[in-house]
Amino acid sequence: MPRGTPVRAPTSRPNARLVSLKHAEAEYGLPYAQLLDLAKRGEVAAVRPPNVRRIFLVRADLERKLETWSVA
Repeated sequence: MPRGTPVRAPTSRPNARLVSLKHAEAEYGLPYAQLLDLAKRGEVAAVRPPNVRRIFLVRADLERKLETWSVA
């Protein structure tokens, strides 16, 4: 990308099947490091597309986990 080219701001897509770690942090209130750790340990389904450095979480799996973690 040439210098000075603006980078498109990420947009939140509430119905998307995958959610980036940053968006999951903002949307669900869990720390980025904790989400990354959960993904690396396999506790939450995660996807890393070929030739992409970012990790995406499977939204449905993350929401199922949050339901099981609820206290009351």
